[in-house]
Amino acid sequence: DKFKKGIKSFRLHFLENDNADHLVMSDDDHLAAWKTLYELEKRLGDGIFDVFNDIRKGFNDDTNRTCVWRSCDPYTTSAVYGIDGQGHISNCGRASKDGLDWRKADTSGSERQLALYYTPYEYGGCKGCEYFSLCTGECPGTAINWDWRNRTAHCNVLLGLFGHIKEVENLEVKNRAARENAMLSGATNNDRSHS
Repeated sequence: DKFKKGIKSFRLHFLENDNADHLVMSDDDHLAAWKTLYELEKRLGDGIFDVFNDIRKGFNDDTNRTCVWRSCDPYTTSAVYGIDGQGHISNCGRASKDGLDWRKADTSGSERQLALYYTPYEYGGCKGCEYFSLCTGECPGTAINWDWRNRTAHCNVLLGLFGHIKEVENLEVKNRAARENAMLSGATNNDRSHS
């Protein structure tokens, strides 16, 4: 039994699509796969898959979440510190879609989240989304058209997954208005401790 040998959790991400549209799963297939993993976690024990643990924390206004669930700023990527080929500190590679590995900024910003909050859905934003304080547009590296100013291309899958977990676990987004107001005033959780 692998779990007795020390495997405590698994990190799950959406696969990146770097110009391979013919290989991309449909939203329905993606959601079915995530629901299958969610059901597997119920058999293995809650908290095994980080994505579901972070979603639960997001519903409950717990800021101790990892990676894409922390209002990721593509110029500081607070969850990832890398080293580029020149020995400089770099950002998460998932956010570098234009061929340039930008150097890590000294301070984090909430420009992406502010833009997404006010931009209507049909223009790539998240305006009015009940899950915005939980998701904040998700990973800038999976944004629509690889443009970090847009919400994730996996939005429909996440909406289905959030709705499923909300229903199964009887959850509600806690403190939604206060969380959104804090984000709009620049008090994002980008600058919290790294994971």
